[in-house]
Amino acid sequence: MANVGTVLINIKARSDEMMKGLKKARMRLRRFRRSLNRTFGGIAKMATVAGGAILGGLGAALTTATAIFAGFEQKMADVRAIIGKNNEQFDEMSALARQLGSTTAFTATQAAEGMELLSRAGFTASETMAATADVMNLAAASGHELAEMADVVAKAIRGFAMSADEAGRVADVLALASAKSNTNVLQLGTALSFVAPVAKSLNMSFEQTVA
Repeated sequence: MANVGTVLINIKARSDEMMKGLKKARMRLRRFRRSLNRTFGGIAKMATVAGGAILGGLGAALTTATAIFAGFEQKMADVRAIIGKNNEQFDEMSALARQLGSTTAFTATQAAEGMELLSRAGFTASETMAATADVMNLAAASGHELAEMADVVAKAIRGFAMSADEAGRVADVLALASAKSNTNVLQLGTALSFVAPVAKSLNMSFEQTVA
């Protein structure tokens, strides 16, 4: 009987140990589940935040692109209002503005602005297209505003009875003269607007006058 009692005691001890082990296992499982929830819950929150940031960034980019497109369309609408709604060269002007926007330091909207300024100065559609790129190059080289350089080039061309396709000549002469003196292109342009009538009456060329 003693042996049976000993066996029963041993079985009970082992049973108690098993129960303790089972409780420990259950506790570890609970901790693991809590840890898993915290981990994946955090990841889910992070994903939500990251997704919101990405969507916000895309929304901002879309808004900016829409504003840029709207600005370009508005500038070209201004050009069309000046040169005439039925002008057949409008599509060519629009295509040129886009091309200049992708091949120069300026945007298509700025190119359209240059066209608008030249058109307001009395240039025809053909003249505007011939002069716009040179005006933009002069603005980039001199550091002046595009509107200022459009005004300078337009007045020089008209003041010295030159053709619009000579805008490159005007830009080169003004840039060279500015580099050789302490006078910037805008100051030269202002001075030319006063002396052009006198120079023309004396049959002086543009180069002679600027020099």
